[in-house]
Amino acid sequence: MFNRVPNPKERVDLVEVVVLADDFAGHHYGFLGHHGVSYFVRVRYGDLEKKILFDVGSQAEPVIHNMRRLGIDPKAVDYIVLSHSHYDHVGGLKEFLRHVGKETPIIAHPEVFKTSFSVEPALRLVSPSWVKEEVESLGGRFILVKEPLKIMPGVWVTGEVRDDEKLEVDRGVSYGLFKVGAYGAVEEDLINEEISLAINTTSGLVVIVGCSHPGIASIVEKSSKLFKQEKVRAVIGGFHLLNANEARVEAVVNYFKVKGVEHIYAGHCTGLKAEARFLNEFGESFTKLYAGLTIKFP
Repeated sequence: MFNRVPNPKERVDLVEVVVLADDFAGHHYGFLGHHGVSYFVRVRYGDLEKKILFDVGSQAEPVIHNMRRLGIDPKAVDYIVLSHSHYDHVGGLKEFLRHVGKETPIIAHPEVFKTSFSVEPALRLVSPSWVKEEVESLGGRFILVKEPLKIMPGVWVTGEVRDDEKLEVDRGVSYGLFKVGAYGAVEEDLINEEISLAINTTSGLVVIVGCSHPGIASIVEKSSKLFKQEKVRAVIGGFHLLNANEARVEAVVNYFKVKGVEHIYAGHCTGLKAEARFLNEFGESFTKLYAGLTIKFP
């Protein structure tokens, strides 16, 4: 039977995260920012090294541009992980695969193909512009998972996360997001199917997220329990606090403090108010994400 429980003793020697797409271009000349998320994750465990592309942005052009500036070859990507189905995380998939030019495993949740939309500020689709068959014709090979999945020693996809422990106040608000469910019924969409990356390093846990729709605290907590690892070295990604009330932001701040998260790297949908709160509380332990940023552990 396939083992879905990580071995806590498996700890990677190196994890390097390069920001290829974020809403903020940063202050370094030549990098392109756009509304989306994409991280190039290089992981080494002994003699084994793998490169993972976590999300592909809303379009491939700025992602490829930034890769070229950084000297990263798209063909070096071993796996693609799609956090969830929203266009700003998966929109660039087809064009990116054209640059890869080879069969590439794509790890995603089965609901990545769903039709979803927002009614804010007006009705608009937020689901992928591609269909499964188009992606497969370009070499994409989907591995669809709901449960945790091992990519390599010390590197796991979390599987879907649900806020069962109510770690964030008012998390169960969809903010105007809906999906087309069974038999065409329209349902509120809390995007509980979002998946993340949990990486166990020799210096602690590194958690990489896309938009944190299920709640950033719940994602970190599941990752911690998955590896039986209480030490959290870093949390990286979008925390979806853009429209969150003050109570929810404070709940996340308090969770990070109690958990002892050492480094917080936030961008995309985190929101300026939440980022300012993190900076005020955590000081130099907080970094705003931007295109071209490289983060390395341990």
